[in-house]
Amino acid sequence: MFIAIIIILFFWIIYATRPKPKGGNQKPVKNNPFLKTATINEPYRRDPPVQRPKAIVTIERTPIYNTPPYTPAIPDESIIDIDTRVHQIDYEQTVTLKKYHSGIPNWPMTYIYSARELSNANKQQKEFYNLFKEAFLRQELWDIQDQTNYAFILYYDLLNAFEKHQQLSLLERQLNDLASMCPKTLNYSRSFIRNIMTAKEDYAGLMRTQSWGHGYDEYYDWRKKYREALKLNKNEEKFLNYIWLNTNKFSGVEFCCMEILKLYIKVTTSLEVYCGQQGTSLNAEMVILCDLLARKLFRYHLNSPNYKSTMQTGSNMLFELVYKHCEQAVRDRYHHKRKVTLDTYANAELMAAVTEKLLNPVTMLIAKNLETIAQPDEPTEIELNIQNTNRWRELFQLDIAYYRASGSAAFEQELTELIRLNAKNPSLEGLYLEVSKFYAAVDKGTSLRYFAEYFRQCMLQTKVYKPMGKAMEKQLFAGPAEVQRFDALLNEYIRTKDFEGIADKIARFYTPVRKSITINRDAVAEAEKQFTGTVMILNEYLAEEEEPGTVSAEPERPAAIAVPAIDGTSVIAMRPPAPAAPGNPLFQVVISPVAAVLLELFEMSSFQLSADEVDDFCRNEGLFKNTLINGLNEGFYDILDDLLIETDEENYTINPAYFQQIKQL
Repeated sequence: MFIAIIIILFFWIIYATRPKPKGGNQKPVKNNPFLKTATINEPYRRDPPVQRPKAIVTIERTPIYNTPPYTPAIPDESIIDIDTRVHQIDYEQTVTLKKYHSGIPNWPMTYIYSARELSNANKQQKEFYNLFKEAFLRQELWDIQDQTNYAFILYYDLLNAFEKHQQLSLLERQLNDLASMCPKTLNYSRSFIRNIMTAKEDYAGLMRTQSWGHGYDEYYDWRKKYREALKLNKNEEKFLNYIWLNTNKFSGVEFCCMEILKLYIKVTTSLEVYCGQQGTSLNAEMVILCDLLARKLFRYHLNSPNYKSTMQTGSNMLFELVYKHCEQAVRDRYHHKRKVTLDTYANAELMAAVTEKLLNPVTMLIAKNLETIAQPDEPTEIELNIQNTNRWRELFQLDIAYYRASGSAAFEQELTELIRLNAKNPSLEGLYLEVSKFYAAVDKGTSLRYFAEYFRQCMLQTKVYKPMGKAMEKQLFAGPAEVQRFDALLNEYIRTKDFEGIADKIARFYTPVRKSITINRDAVAEAEKQFTGTVMILNEYLAEEEEPGTVSAEPERPAAIAVPAIDGTSVIAMRPPAPAAPGNPLFQVVISPVAAVLLELFEMSSFQLSADEVDDFCRNEGLFKNTLINGLNEGFYDILDDLLIETDEENYTINPAYFQQIKQL
């Protein structure tokens, strides 16, 4: 028993003298693998003999940072630090070109489209190129003077090599060196490498390469040129220095470039005033946006060298965005449909800030200054029509209502001016075709004239000729015969190339063809001899039936009839006169009773008869339809100066005004 007490006392002393755990570092009981059933307030042992201090039993539940100690910031995994050192190519450094001692083989300038063009060079040119390329790869730059073919062959060789090694920084340096030797390669090199950087989302590279060419005199004077042309003050010149002029086909037109820069200067200077009115400054807004560019877009650490570089140059990117919006406004003003690629940012916070602080005010200021954009002059109009072949559709209305409101003369004058400004339009034939289709409904002769112009342009420009559609043929031609006549005129132009002569014939296309009548006097005399005896006998019979004293002293001369001659022309023979037709109460002109009846039928049928109705009428009267219709048209042409009866193959119609005119004669 005594031994047992000693053992218990021994363990109690050991337990009592053990190190006491600290509340903040004590592990929860639930993590003890040996006490599966213990609760958080239970002691380690259930036997009551051991009594621990209350402070040890109670687990401290207050956070260990009640009094805020130093806590290191949790790293933001969305931010990466690429490098703390700035590696930047110096594009403005002075480059010394070496002279080639043996003389450069002359290679007349040609357009180079690939490295394979080297196969067209002679032996000496190929040998020099190989030496030139080897020296270039050693970073030894030669002065090739004006022999640009070698530089462009090397340009394509460098692009082919990049497809294999995929080292963008190497290509960037090489193309920059090449531009220092041959500045004419600069635009091609800059465009190519910036496209790659855009695809790779290398925004730092895009900012870096925007200054390409600053060291070359050929491209450096643009700021001085426009500073003097626009007469800018110091403050306006500041905004011009923020951007680099990246010309394209539209802004490459001098007039367009001037208007874009004018609008850009007006908008940026107004933006500076606007920010002041809002209780801030343009500089403060740019600092906020550049900070977001560095952290959210480029993901640079705060105050790192790359961050500081972006804070200095990021405003250039933002002002170039303003310039692009100004260019788009001028394009819209000039009805130029091709759009500018406007930069957007994937980061929502950055895009929202740029929109709120920059783009919204810029859009508002552009709208206020739209009326200050000058209308393009004539050379600019011609150039824009070359670039945008359908631009004329935005400038001219081929509309019947507009045609009637303007009047035919004014409409034709506007159209002539439009065609003159589109004289160099690669799709001029399309303009002629659309005009021809429009005139088919209002003026058939003018429609044929413009269709002939369309045909001529297709032949001159070797474009695909689209024949006239069936619907248009029905509008313009009375039947297949007229279609064949018009096609014959087009074929005649192909043979003779005499468009003026063809145009003159087309102008008379709808003029009625008058048949020429030749009097064969010999045939008339022969007919008189043949019928003289017969006429005398008939007169004797008539004299017997008449009262005495009523017989004429001289027989009446027989009437003339048309007899076809052997050569195909008509001759006049004589026949006994037919009894005179009674006068028609409707018409005070000499027409046959059958013709008068036909005109009455037209009047009763609202001046329109179907082709079948006219056929039936002529068949019952024993006449040829074409003879009757053509006779009426020719008889009244001198009065109306137009055709009385017109046909569209299915119907025959008379203009009611023409009908009233012939009744009133």
